[in-house]
Amino acid sequence: MQEKSVQKRVVGWLKKMSRDTNGEVWHMKVHGGQYQMAGVPDIMCVINGIPVFVELKATGKKPSAIQVNRIKELQVAGAIAFWSDDPDEITTTLNSIYEESKRMIS
Repeated sequence: MQEKSVQKRVVGWLKKMSRDTNGEVWHMKVHGGQYQMAGVPDIMCVINGIPVFVELKATGKKPSAIQVNRIKELQVAGAIAFWSDDPDEITTTLNSIYEESKRMIS
């Protein structure tokens, strides 16, 4: 599966979650460029106050060294950050974060 297809499925799921949760899930697609720090993950989310960053990859592809380093920096700073080439794995992980955040709040 191409990265664009992975992105389409993940962003579609995030949009639905945002609607279904009355805004408890917020996201944006990061568009790289010359004025942006290199290696920033493709998707930024906030799930009930928890910052989450996801690097999307085409099936069978791996993140670059700078992307792996950026993910580690985000984790050290307290965010949840990960990469995947599987949209089902990504949405399952994001849903688990949402469900766990609801348990933490209640």
